[in-house]
Amino acid sequence: PWSVPWLACSATLDPCTLHKVKVSCGFEATVEVQRTSVDRPDIFLSSKQLVFPVSRFKDLDFLIQPAQEAINEAVTAAYHEEARVSLGQNDRLRTSQIIALGVNDPAQFRTKINSRACLMSIKKTVVYFDSITTLETAAALLTASLLKMGYSKTASTNAIQAYHSELAAFDKESISQEFMKADGGIAQASSRHRIVMATDAMGMGINNPDIQTVVQWKQPASLCTLWQRAGRAARGASCTGQFIWLIDPACRTAKVHHEASQTGTRPKKAPAGTLPQDLYDVINSQICVRRSILEFFGEDVRSYAHPRGAAYCCNLCQGDTVFPLTYASKQTQRDGVSQKHQVVAAKTALDRWRRETADSLPLTYSRAVYKLVMPDDVLDKV
Repeated sequence: PWSVPWLACSATLDPCTLHKVKVSCGFEATVEVQRTSVDRPDIFLSSKQLVFPVSRFKDLDFLIQPAQEAINEAVTAAYHEEARVSLGQNDRLRTSQIIALGVNDPAQFRTKINSRACLMSIKKTVVYFDSITTLETAAALLTASLLKMGYSKTASTNAIQAYHSELAAFDKESISQEFMKADGGIAQASSRHRIVMATDAMGMGINNPDIQTVVQWKQPASLCTLWQRAGRAARGASCTGQFIWLIDPACRTAKVHHEASQTGTRPKKAPAGTLPQDLYDVINSQICVRRSILEFFGEDVRSYAHPRGAAYCCNLCQGDTVFPLTYASKQTQRDGVSQKHQVVAAKTALDRWRRETADSLPLTYSRAVYKLVMPDDVLDKV
C-alpha cells in the first residue's frame, strides 16, 4: 500500500547482515520483516574434495564424461550401419574390413557423426569461479579435451563458453540468449552451449529454467555468495538439479578468519590458510550440508527433515563424507595411519558428537549451541 515507503527484498540474507541493513538504511527497530525459508529442496547438494592438482582442472572432467560415452556409441553405431549396408550387398570381405576398422581404428568413423547431437549428452551446467584467468584456463582445457575425443572444433568451442564482466555486452547477450534455448528432441533447436564457465556476471538477472547442474570451483568469498550461485540450478517449475561444491583440501585444516565471516558483500581478502566462520562450519560439517547452510541463514533446523527424504538431500545424508578421515601417503599405507591423521579423525568424530548432542537438547535456538556442549578450546585439547 501507499503507506509503505520502503520495501527491501533479498533472496539470501543472514541475520547478521540483516541487522546491518536495517541500521544502514535507517529502518526502525520495529520494522516488520517477512521471511520465508531459503531452502531449495529441488536441488541436491554435494560437497567434494579436489583430488587432482588445481592447475590441471581434472576434477571437472566428470562434466564432459557423458560426451566421451556418446561419441563412442555414435562411432560404434556408424560402423555397424556401414557394415550392415555392405552385408546387404553381399560383400562379406568389405563387411569384415569395416568391422575390423571400427574395432581397431574407430577414429576413421568420427567424421560421420553429428557432434552437436552427441554433445547434447552434457547437461546444462554453470561452473562458478572467482577469477577470470582461472575460468578461461579451465574453459580452454575442457574444450581441448572435447577435441581429443574427436569432436569438431566448432562444436567443441560452442559447447564450452566463458562468461565474465570483461566480455563485450554483445558477446554476453549472445551467450545468454543461446543458453536460454530449451533442450528438446532436436539438437539443432537446442542450445549449442552445454557448460558455461562464469563469474558472478552470470548471476542476478539470469533466469535459465533448465540448468541442471551448478558447480562451485573452490571456496567463494562468503556463504551468501555460495547459496546465491547454487540457486541458479533447477529454476523451472518441474526441474530438479544438483549443486556440486569442489573444495580445496587445504580448507580441512584452515583457521577461522573472524573479520571475514558472515558478510553479505565480498569481504576483504582473508589471510592465507584461513576461512570465514560461515564457510568453515559448512565445509567441516559432518551431519548435513543443507542444515548447516540453513542454520547460517537463521532457520531453526532442529527438527528439519528433507521433504523427499535423505537420499535427495546431500552427500552427507547419503553417507558420503567430503574429506577422507585420513590422508594416507604410500608410506602410511604401509606403516599404518600416522599420529597426525589419527588426530584429524578423532577431532572430526568429536565435532560430530557435540553437534548431534546439541541438536537433541531442548534449548532455545542458537547457531553456536554445540559449542556449549564442548567449546572449541576443549575440543582441541582432547
